[in-house]
Amino acid sequence: KDLAALPGVGPDLAQNIIVARPFKSKEDLLRKKIILPSTFNQIKDLVTVQGPKKQSVPTKSNPE
Repeated sequence: KDLAALPGVGPDLAQNIIVARPFKSKEDLLRKKIILPSTFNQIKDLVTVQGPKKQSVPTKSNPE
């Protein structure tokens, strides 16, 4: 929803970006040929790339 509101993106391109994840850097949008350079230049300062959220793994407590 938020991606589609970016300049030059729209709902179809936003969906393509979501499907192409994960990205290591913003430039992956260009390397993976998801968006055109002109669109990248419009949004590069508006987007961030974050890795997958780490899920905490419960640890077994040893009551002994």
